[in-house]
Amino acid sequence: MGWRRWQTQGTSYFLWLICFGLVTLTGLAVLVGTPLVWAWASGAFREPKQHLVLLIVGGGLLLLLVFAYFVAAAVVGLFAKDFLVPMMALQNLGVREAWRRFRPMLEVDKGGYAIYVLMKVVLAMGAAIVFGIAGLLALLALLIPFAAMALVLYLIWVGVGLHWDPVTIGVAVLLGVVVLATVIYVMGWVFTPAAVFFQAYVLHFFAGRYPALGDLLTPPRPAEPGPPEPVPAPAG
Repeated sequence: MGWRRWQTQGTSYFLWLICFGLVTLTGLAVLVGTPLVWAWASGAFREPKQHLVLLIVGGGLLLLLVFAYFVAAAVVGLFAKDFLVPMMALQNLGVREAWRRFRPMLEVDKGGYAIYVLMKVVLAMGAAIVFGIAGLLALLALLIPFAAMALVLYLIWVGVGLHWDPVTIGVAVLLGVVVLATVIYVMGWVFTPAAVFFQAYVLHFFAGRYPALGDLLTPPRPAEPGPPEPVPAPAG
């Protein structure tokens, strides 16, 4: 039902992601390759001692440019995922039309969106620390039953005198899959609050700037009925 409803928008966004990735990689290749080719042609790599200042200063500037390029690309991708996708879903838009309608909203409130990006960076760092510690504790907690199970299996292996054959290999693979699935399930359960929080943060931030989403999250209250009309007194 969901895919049938938003298939056009999903396909548009998927194709945009592919094109965006290709353009980003091409731009990175040009950004890094052009100065490297120029430095190689000028002999900076063949005689590095004579071009030491150029290599140090140029390398530092190139690193700054690459960092700024990645930040810009990350912001574009973030805006597309957080803001264009809701617009595409609620108004049946393609990526190009969604960008066209989003740009005036961005120009009106550049400061608000800049603070949003900074807050997401800060919150992501905090969430990585908090939930990283929680995930590590969960893994350590899983080590206890896993270690006990491994010890029991080892004692059985030694006591029975088993050896590696297709049956024991199949059982080992099955147990490995069970352990891996358990770890993935526990990690998903640990990190679910972070995923829900960030999605809610996106929606509530954008709801105040995009009326269609705001009305969906907080629909207007129905008009309260007025006071009842007075019943006229019977004549006579």
